[in-house]
Amino acid sequence: MDLFSFSEVAPGMVFWHNNGLIIYNELINFWREEHKKSNYQEIKTPQIMDSKLWKVSGHWDKYKDNNFVTEYERELFW
Repeated sequence: MDLFSFSEVAPGMVFWHNNGLIIYNELINFWREEHKKSNYQEIKTPQIMDSKLWKVSGHWDKYKDNNFVTEYERELFW
């Protein structure tokens, strides 16, 4: 169906092909319309954040071994 692919140059990131992106965008449009009906507000957050957030939320201890972690200026980001 040629929807998407993955590559070693961006581990864990999807490369959407045209057919897959059409489906993806239709799903996003549907999701947006459903959320608008319920008066939800849409937000967008960074893909990688300081590990402090994940430690406060309790996610760090549970998921740190199975997620991408990187270091920047001696701080861990997830």
